[in-house]
Amino acid sequence: MELNRFKQLLESTMGNSKPLINEEDDDEVVVNALTISAEDDKCFNEISSEEALKVGLNNGGKYKVKKKGCRTKIKYKGPKQKYSGNNWH
Repeated sequence: MELNRFKQLLESTMGNSKPLINEEDDDEVVVNALTISAEDDKCFNEISSEEALKVGLNNGGKYKVKKKGCRTKIKYKGPKQKYSGNNWH
């Protein structure tokens, strides 16, 4: 870690600091609906089996996609939703 960057972080005020480590976001990941905690469910939208199949998931279960920018307690992993020209929301 750069010493200068660390000093900047220590001297920063709330709201203007940047993380030292960038974590990959989990926006728009597709996950099995059964794996979503009850408190995180508000951050997910249902998707069709056809949309799940586009990202390689289709074993008869129900799937949901995580809303962009919504914070959850659990970091969810899965394939990202793919967009074609006609399915922008």
